Amino acid sequence: MCDLNQGFKLCSCAGDKLAASEIGWVLKRRDKHKKVSSIKGKPFIYQMNLSEKQLKSDTVQQLNERNCFDFEYQAQEDDFLKIKTGKNDFWMAFRYQKGLWQADESTKFNMWRQQLETHEEGLIED
Repeated sequence: MCDLNQGFKLCSCAGDKLAASEIGWVLKRRDKHKKVSSIKGKPFIYQMNLSEKQLKSDTVQQLNERNCFDFEYQAQEDDFLKIKTGKNDFWMAFRYQKGLWQADESTKFNMWRQQLETHEEGLIED
């Protein structure tokens, strides 16, 4: 797993052939026509430590400043990106809103997340 602080590329190379444990990022797109159902329960909210917060901040900055994807991609409102950091398999989440990638703290209890469909996935490269 590469150091996300030093720059990275989200590689789509054979994403559909990777084992679940090998996948380093997942891009999802919202299908507003997909039905949602109510979910009951209490969400678990992970408390990030200071270095994880800094990494997430640096990553969202890179997502907004350059093209981090190795394929032709035009972000759409509510696109959802998860990136694995490699540290304890911690996944960072980002949501594209109002023309920018933003850190996302939503949970599966947010109705819009039920409408997400995998668009692309792959490896993270230096």
